[in-house]
Amino acid sequence: MPVCAEFFDNGLEMGVGPGWGSSEYNEVYFVGAQNSGAGLVDLTASVTLSITLSDDGWMLTPTIAYSSLIDDDLRDNHGEENLSLIWGLNLAIFF
Repeated sequence: MPVCAEFFDNGLEMGVGPGWGSSEYNEVYFVGAQNSGAGLVDLTASVTLSITLSDDGWMLTPTIAYSSLIDDDLRDNHGEENLSLIWGLNLAIFF
């Protein structure tokens, strides 16, 4: 039986999740966010599509995500770029 057919299905996955940052993380990645404290930083929605390319175990997985800052202090300090579009393409072989 082919590896991918046995363990992995082609499919669409969608997700939404919050991101949390420690006060140290926020100070490093958000200039001017000193003393912001730890807490929720952003909210990300993502879509991933797994595609089996062959019975030899090759799989291609494109991903796209959209992220927005939800912390008011971080958003104010970060300027106008509060929204991020993130994309990726993964090629894997399972054996």
